[in-house]
Amino acid sequence: MFRISYLIVFITFIISNFNYAFASNCTFGGVDFDNLNSRQQSVLKKYGAICSSPSSQNLKYRTGINYTNYSDGSCTPGRKKVCINSSEYRELCNMAKGITVQARRTASVMYGSSFSRFLGYDGVFESQRVNYRNNRCAVSFTISGIFKGTTTRKTIYGRGSTFIVAKNGNVLVHYIDTMR
Repeated sequence: MFRISYLIVFITFIISNFNYAFASNCTFGGVDFDNLNSRQQSVLKKYGAICSSPSSQNLKYRTGINYTNYSDGSCTPGRKKVCINSSEYRELCNMAKGITVQARRTASVMYGSSFSRFLGYDGVFESQRVNYRNNRCAVSFTISGIFKGTTTRKTIYGRGSTFIVAKNGNVLVHYIDTMR
């Protein structure tokens, strides 16, 4: 019994030192955290690893996952889709640095085919804004340019409902709904 307790103390000591050694640069055996398998990531998370690399500043949100919150609560989780609660939604909205190309293109389908093409692909993308207000992630962006021979400027507004984390660590709005 006495030897088992020494063994437990020794293992705890090794794990805590292992955690300290690798958490400072967010690696495991020289491999970046994002490239670890899920078992290795869970070991680092379990023992409180904190990464200093920009792409892994927050272990809570990872690249390759769609973090979704629909205003009607209809979100269904999937293989690469996580449904988030209202506090996570607010957090991600406040962290968001902009919107993805996909968000721009899916927002443009609300308009006629040639104007949709202009909004989604051809116009100049500018003045994007993302901020949390009135319990929603308010998103707006402006598309400008020449459409059918006329100088055109259209601002699109909506509620950001899906977020992703880019490889550089930035949070981006990936889908916009309830367009006005």
